[in-house]
Amino acid sequence: MSSRILTSLGVAASVVLLAMAPAAVVAEDTYAIKRTFKAGEVDRYKTTLDIEAAGGMNIQIVFATTEKTVEVKDDGTMTRSISVDTAELVMNGQAMQMPGFKPATIKSTFDKDGKPIKEEGEAGQFRQMLSMTRPMAEADRPLKVGEEWKTEVPTNKDGTKKMNVTVTLLGLESKGETLSADTFKIKSVADGTVESPQGDQKVRFESVSSIARDTGKPLRIEGTVGGIVIPQFGPAKISFKVVRQPDAAPK
Repeated sequence: MSSRILTSLGVAASVVLLAMAPAAVVAEDTYAIKRTFKAGEVDRYKTTLDIEAAGGMNIQIVFATTEKTVEVKDDGTMTRSISVDTAELVMNGQAMQMPGFKPATIKSTFDKDGKPIKEEGEAGQFRQMLSMTRPMAEADRPLKVGEEWKTEVPTNKDGTKKMNVTVTLLGLESKGETLSADTFKIKSVADGTVESPQGDQKVRFESVSSIARDTGKPLRIEGTVGGIVIPQFGPAKISFKVVRQPDAAPK
């Protein structure tokens, strides 16, 4: 997301990606969050959503995305794209391709402050899924481990609906079997109202992100979403996991 836009059910998922950032040391035990995007960089992610719907129905959706920084201009304007490459649906233990799935790409252009200027492409229901699973993980000021930063972000165009967001730097993580780089562990909590085709929904997002300290790329995100009403299924509890996939070996 941009610096001031939290994920919402109708917000472009590309905006959310701008929230992900590395931390640079500003003073002893104090860290500033900032990401530098590089034209041509490519990241691939696997996203898994587990949905517990009304009536005890359990649904799992697994999809793969390719996320690119297409262009970075001298004035700071940037273009990024997200492509949904594959999608699988698992219902009551039975796996199948997502009904009606077609690969889709969203391309978004942002100004130097991360505000969206233009968007092209369609991603259908995946726009909502991407928005839910790419939380805010930044702060406007340097943070010490254990320190939190709070803000409000609008979820509609006129700013009448907002989310209260708390971002906490939980700690530092070391490279290991499940992490390909040293990371910052960041907790994000957001409560508020978002618009949706089903009407206004009061939702709560909670997540923990592991962000690479050297590049600012999210390596792993795990979280939950409450208060969502899903068409045909009603109120639902959602948990999700996003994992960056290893880079392809050079040929």
